[in-house]
Amino acid sequence: MKRSDVNNRLHEILYEIYKHKAMTIGQIQALYFESFFRARNYLLNLEKKGLIKRMFAVLDITKGRPEQIFLLTLEGIEILRSKGFKTGTGDRIHKYLIKAGEAQIRHDLKLVDIIIYLYSNNLIEEYTTELFLRQMRYAEKGIYRIPDIVFKDKEGYGFIELEERSRTGRKLLKDFNDYIEYNKNFKKIFVVRDERLEFYYKILTRSVLTNWEISTFNNKVLVRKYKS
Repeated sequence: MKRSDVNNRLHEILYEIYKHKAMTIGQIQALYFESFFRARNYLLNLEKKGLIKRMFAVLDITKGRPEQIFLLTLEGIEILRSKGFKTGTGDRIHKYLIKAGEAQIRHDLKLVDIIIYLYSNNLIEEYTTELFLRQMRYAEKGIYRIPDIVFKDKEGYGFIELEERSRTGRKLLKDFNDYIEYNKNFKKIFVVRDERLEFYYKILTRSVLTNWEISTFNNKVLVRKYKS
């Protein structure tokens, strides 16, 4: 592999981690490597160079065993900036580096798994993560609700919102109504836990939203359960 190719892969992997805020070895392997061993060694090498940092978090609360996750250091972000990558102000990712709660980490990593599933099954063509959506809103000085992911598929644009915490019906209705003007014509995919399916369906049918779907994501498979 040429040195330029090596550097390109380095920047690509750093940027992938940056876009998602954090990633596991398995997720990096799914996108870039043939084996878990090679992905782990590559990430550990980046850690030695000070470009990423390793943390431990309980990703499966039923097992309770901490797993390794990786996120960029400030040095890693500066390298991306020096190469012309879009990194915004970096404020949000800097805060994430300082203090990231395990619930937020589990939420963000599940979103990565959803994107990997969609890409590996050719269900989306491109996507924008919540980190960049926030930066865009900041640049526009906008005041509106943003989803976790905006994507483009063969039918057009859509967004995904992964339920992070249980919300009351009143709060859900307010959040849904915040999407009326923003991304009005987008496909709207809400990913929820199994026990929340019926509740979401009842609230969505009472809302003014159109073109929505309710799905679950278990065993790394996205399954649509309801559609408007």
